[in-house]
Amino acid sequence: MSHFICATRDESLRAIINVLQSYFGFTVHFVLCIDSLSSLMLQFKPEIGLCDFDISPADVLELPNRYRETAWILRMPSEMGWAAVAEIGYSSSFVEVIPSQVSVGNIFEALSCCAEREDSSIVGSTIRHAMAAWQDLVFGKSPACALSSLALPEGKDRLCGSLVRTPWLSILYRIYKDKASGVVHLRRKYTHLAITFNAGYPVSADTRALGAVVGFDAWYSRHGNDAHIDERLPSMRYRRQKEESDVDPKLFERRRAYVTAVVEDVFAWPTARFEFIPMPERAVLPEDPVFSPHDIEEIMQDAALVRIPSAMIHEVTHSALSYFLKLNDNASGFCRGVLPAKANVVVERLQSGSRLNEMLAMLPSHYPVQRIVYLVAMMDELNWLS
Repeated sequence: MSHFICATRDESLRAIINVLQSYFGFTVHFVLCIDSLSSLMLQFKPEIGLCDFDISPADVLELPNRYRETAWILRMPSEMGWAAVAEIGYSSSFVEVIPSQVSVGNIFEALSCCAEREDSSIVGSTIRHAMAAWQDLVFGKSPACALSSLALPEGKDRLCGSLVRTPWLSILYRIYKDKASGVVHLRRKYTHLAITFNAGYPVSADTRALGAVVGFDAWYSRHGNDAHIDERLPSMRYRRQKEESDVDPKLFERRRAYVTAVVEDVFAWPTARFEFIPMPERAVLPEDPVFSPHDIEEIMQDAALVRIPSAMIHEVTHSALSYFLKLNDNASGFCRGVLPAKANVVVERLQSGSRLNEMLAMLPSHYPVQRIVYLVAMMDELNWLS
């Protein structure tokens, strides 16, 4: 029996690890402190370990050197940038570093990388991306994802590319704005996720590599609390809502919550290949669950303010530090929706126009300056002048 040790105080991370346990077939040992971790390491000699950086920073960074037979994953603090991740990749033997935002996809990719590791030279996609991003900055190269290269090409039947160059928030907004119908395929080394959209709204999600890990039945096992509904799932996926009047309305709410959770999970993915394939005009698409414009706006705003790792935000906004930024006069008003007061202060600055470095210098550090700039940039509603 393989053993996996996880040092974290985060209950949401523990819940995901418990679901992944059955997929990977290992026994999980949770600990809250570095002393408990050390004693269990001697007892079980686990094949894989995952540790929060904040448990004990100095001790955590020494774990790969102290326990060389274990493949280690580091969960970085929210403020850690790509430079620090790259340094960890260069100087330590961590197989992968994952963002603090809890993401099933990131955890699955990291565990899969550890499980198939044949030698110590293999590192995960986040570390590789951090190294490349940091090298570009050191050698003065333009970042892969800059404000000048965010817009998706117009007039193409099939949109494809990388989340490194075209962030998920930009893709999601483009589909919503164009009221597009089709399927977005997102592919990583161990993961293939397909999200179906109908008239700009996400209506279903399916996985091709994770099996039951991200599937609705597994998600429901973590979030549902009553009826067992696995037998209904295959027939529900592509049947229209008006034909489902006999189904418990709560089931639609749970499926809506599931689709939302899958869409939100992708915001924390540092890398992936994407392709949007439009649906034929007469294709029958699922109409449940039902989303409103407010729902989509809330998902996007929450992503920019909370869910997207700081390193990914700064990777974009760094390219605009010295530019004069101004919100478009004909901006849709999307970003002026239900935002926290501090975020609205930043929006007001952008309405009148300001340089990013000046806003960072003048506003308190807890104001989400770069996150709001990121949000309006993803919506292509920002003018920037040198």
